[in-house]
Amino acid sequence: MKLFSKLLSQTDIRKRLSIPMKSFQSFPRFKAAHARNLQVKDESGGLWQFRLCIRKKNYLKPVFSTGWGKFVQSKNLQVGDKVKLYKEADQASGAQFKIKAKRAVKIFGVVFGLQDIDADAINRKYRSVIHFDESGQKFHLSAFGSYAR
Repeated sequence: MKLFSKLLSQTDIRKRLSIPMKSFQSFPRFKAAHARNLQVKDESGGLWQFRLCIRKKNYLKPVFSTGWGKFVQSKNLQVGDKVKLYKEADQASGAQFKIKAKRAVKIFGVVFGLQDIDADAINRKYRSVIHFDESGQKFHLSAFGSYAR
């Protein structure tokens, strides 16, 4: 079940991931504390520990804090990229959380779509995208080196 999807903001990239309040009830309950660790699996099977925090009073404003920055760096996430968080039932361990990230494909600053983030492609700093123009003709874009984002 998809909990939320979000285009990443500057704050999401630099500090913490702000979580939509409507998704909050799907997370494990907090006891007396205002923070708890949450294990999340990415699309390549990697496990991540995110600290899920809420404010102590009034408006809760849930966020992923500790551990989120490592995920951002590992996936080379940028403003405009998208993350989706899912909760799946697991017979052995109860609920399992999964996260998927998609890269915003930009040409001259204009977003043309989203592309799956592949760890090997990030390491090679190579991007390849296939698009279709208005007449239905297929064209292929590739970028290498530090210009590939």
